[in-house]
Amino acid sequence: MRHLSSPGRRRLLRQALAVPLTTRLAGGPFAALAESTVWHRRMRLNLGFRNPHAYRLSAQRFWCYLPVGPTATQRLTAVQVSTEYRLLQDRLAHNILELGFDSFSAYAHKQIHVTCEAELRATVEAGSVAGNEDWLRPEAYVESDDPAIRQQAETLRRESPAASARAIYDWVRSNLTYAGYIAPDLGARYALEARRGDCTEFAGLVVALARALGIPARVIGGYVTEQDLVLRANAYHNWAEILFDGAWRILDAQKGNWCASPQIYVGFRIHHHDPVNVLGTAHRYRIEGEILVEIGT
Repeated sequence: MRHLSSPGRRRLLRQALAVPLTTRLAGGPFAALAESTVWHRRMRLNLGFRNPHAYRLSAQRFWCYLPVGPTATQRLTAVQVSTEYRLLQDRLAHNILELGFDSFSAYAHKQIHVTCEAELRATVEAGSVAGNEDWLRPEAYVESDDPAIRQQAETLRRESPAASARAIYDWVRSNLTYAGYIAPDLGARYALEARRGDCTEFAGLVVALARALGIPARVIGGYVTEQDLVLRANAYHNWAEILFDGAWRILDAQKGNWCASPQIYVGFRIHHHDPVNVLGTAHRYRIEGEILVEIGT
């Protein structure tokens, strides 16, 4: 057996860390892009699972969103998990991590580490966008058919979808007060009446006003970052995307980012009026069973 010196062991460790992660995903709209147009992000998610009971649990399941993709602006390129897992996908390009625990001992605690890599485009290019009708309907918390929202939207109608989107963004930015994190979803109608909310209400009202004017729009959940990061529950953010000039544009009225660069917005969930996968209407994760989970511990 060959024995390595300390420098040799350190060199071997660096080489091991550079090996491709457990699951590599290829293809998508990034294949022909020059390296300089793509930004790379590595994200780490620490999950703590605990059985609070004095008896063994069986058939426990956990699902959570990973970065969306491939889309026109991002794709998930690699996933590594410190236990067995499945990676699921749906028609909206969600990537869903599934963990299963066939047996969970009384009072046991498990720590699972997830690392994922994503590639983000620095610019948005106009192109064909399908399925726009999905993003025109009223839905829970995006009450675009509400008379008060329709009335307010008409005051913001301009000569083009782009100009209307700018008017909506400016109005929401100027008229809503950020109230800090609010646990329950309150909706666009509440935001219009109360003139306050957290990032979810800001995004929902922007989307509702746009849909009331016949402009496709949707709420996106994820993280805003300019570097690699550890994903923590209190950093999760919601923003709006509005379709105009042939592409989805990021409008983050709460943070004050008009047509923000997609390279710093990592989408994990595209909100949809109907459940499209096993998470149903859950924003970030879902549990089937009695285990407790801590995100970002």
